[in-house]
Amino acid sequence: MPEDASYRKYTEEIVSTRAKIVQESETVEDFEKKINCGQAEELIIQAENELILTRKMLAFKPWESIIARPNADQWSWPPGK
Repeated sequence: MPEDASYRKYTEEIVSTRAKIVQESETVEDFEKKINCGQAEELIIQAENELILTRKMLAFKPWESIIARPNADQWSWPPGK
């Protein structure tokens, strides 16, 4: 994944911040309060889900140019006009 990909930059920032908080915290309750995104078990699930998404992003390669341009009326409503 390119270093300038938005997904990579923001995900690395979140992961680094949370890892630092965990390392500096004395207790589980302490880092749960500092991170403020759930209990430790929920944070683990969030991290696992992020890893799954990262693998998908590597396969999808959203940072690459699109192959074909969309139709000009792709987002018009109601459809079919």
